[in-house]
Amino acid sequence: MGCTTFTTDARKVLLSQFRFRVNERLLYEYDFGDLWQHQIRFEGVQHIGGNNIYPVCVGGACASPPEDCGGPKAYMENIDDHRWNPPLDELQLIADAVGRVLDSQGHERIRDALGDVDALEEAVDRLERYERFRPGRFDRRNLNRRLKQYARGDEEWLWQ
Repeated sequence: MGCTTFTTDARKVLLSQFRFRVNERLLYEYDFGDLWQHQIRFEGVQHIGGNNIYPVCVGGACASPPEDCGGPKAYMENIDDHRWNPPLDELQLIADAVGRVLDSQGHERIRDALGDVDALEEAVDRLERYERFRPGRFDRRNLNRRLKQYARGDEEWLWQ
């Protein structure tokens, strides 16, 4: 199949207009600035049944990169940074603060026992970001919830 261009609004073009054959592949480029390219294989046409909402994801692997993360190269650098730089200093800072709290003699001294509260909050934030970033995890349920929001015209799906 050659390169397809649109003379109308691309959002109004139906996939059925492309007349894909089973197992035919296409290259879909998302976000022309960051050059995200996806190879998609057409598996077939399914009957739309009952009250189901489409589109729906039936399977997948790995997490999708977050929006506007700088493209494939920046995302891979982020994965490497995540893998090779666990927040060990932040864990130690939090452990030390918790230890001081446990050793303190009352509520009025807790703030003093915590030490640098701003550094502690930053450490907790980094730990939470580290924990949330799971590039190897695919969450089909979450994806289908977002697709349902998209199908209903709820723009909330854009910011999740």
